[in-house]
Amino acid sequence: MKRKYLLPFSLVLLLILQACGGSGSTDTAPERTPASEDTPINPPAEPDNPPPPPPGEGNNPPPADNNPPGEKKEDIDRAIEILQTADDDVLECIANSFPTDIYQKIVSDLDPDNFEAGVVIACNDDPSSASGNTAQPPSGDSGDNNNTSPTTVPSDSGGNNNQPSGSSQPSGPEGNSGNSWYDLNVYEYTPSYTTASSNGNSGFGLNESAVILLSGYGFNNSGGATKLYHPVSVSTNAGKLAVTDRFNNRVLIWNSIPSSDTPPDIVLGQPNFNTHNSGTGLNNMDFPG
Repeated sequence: MKRKYLLPFSLVLLLILQACGGSGSTDTAPERTPASEDTPINPPAEPDNPPPPPPGEGNNPPPADNNPPGEKKEDIDRAIEILQTADDDVLECIANSFPTDIYQKIVSDLDPDNFEAGVVIACNDDPSSASGNTAQPPSGDSGDNNNTSPTTVPSDSGGNNNQPSGSSQPSGPEGNSGNSWYDLNVYEYTPSYTTASSNGNSGFGLNESAVILLSGYGFNNSGGATKLYHPVSVSTNAGKLAVTDRFNNRVLIWNSIPSSDTPPDIVLGQPNFNTHNSGTGLNNMDFPG
């Protein structure tokens, strides 16, 4: 009896297992359409066939302003504000960082570029930041390609950077300009002075005459007929020329208007063309105007 019912049950179980296993394998994959041999898949970009730009990139307009890369208008505005109220320390720092013409453009014209504005801001933050060497602009900022280093004075053995040993003449032709944006020519001069001799005096009293002259041609020496010391007015009349030579306490007169460095014919206020002392007499002058 057990075998009679066991065989049909086994057959039913086998049929169920076959039905479950075959249901997952009856689906067929979709048939692919072969690509044409004449149409390459993802062709490489050619010079005449550049790849398309990323979405939206080609439609972006250029920036509203055309300032060069790196230009920071806020730095320039801040530098101008600093220059308008700069004290002597800041101005000295700027003067130590630039040659005279660039310093005038920055300080007088208030026209710094981005690089110069950065130096102004640095001097304002730390007036002692100037190293004494002329600043160089960033590469490519100049209009030319000859960016050479500024001329520097060689140091002598004693560490004095102002007077190289063994030279009493300028180190280069005066007026020779370099090619760099901030070139600086340095010249050395060694003037000679007369040494004053000691007379044993330890001090001066009232109305005591000086014994040493620090400036001028002499204690009572105007320098001659053609030397002027602070002239303040020029007058002409009937072909004559008069010049008030204030600090020499005199008036010089030419009987005819000169066309070159011609000595005057008459001097008023002095006994000759060489003295310049003031006085209160009718034949003297005191700071004439």
